Amino acid sequence: MIFSAFAVLRHAEHLAARLGEPLGAVILTLSVNGIEVMMIAAFM
Repeated sequence: MIFSAFAVLRHAEHLAARLGEPLGAVILTLSVNGIEVMMIAAFM
């Protein structure tokens, strides 16, 4: 699960670099929040 979280983050960083500053920050924020929700749900 940790490796998949790092893979999602790597892809989100790549998209953020391609889209620019305002949309890139939103994508990174949403991906990190999604990872947190996924991990909390898995541990519950």
